[in-house]
Amino acid sequence: SRLLMDAKGGPLLPARARELQALLSSREQQVLAHISKGRTNREIAEELGVTVKTIKYYLTQVFKKLKVANRMQAIQVSQKLNWQ
Repeated sequence: SRLLMDAKGGPLLPARARELQALLSSREQQVLAHISKGRTNREIAEELGVTVKTIKYYLTQVFKKLKVANRMQAIQVSQKLNWQ
């Protein structure tokens, strides 16, 4: 089986991929899916019926849990794990 790579270029095994996804709440997964589609924080907030500040909080949590620094790295991890 092919090894996946994390945002920093290290190997990411399928079991680790499942662990990472399990770390994210369903709302965090929704927000990650929206940023993967190129939506802005404001667009996501309107879609989910929350404030932009709440979306920023969710993104901060996603970044911490995935050990990435920004939304592009989070999207890369999401794409590599086929989370969309």
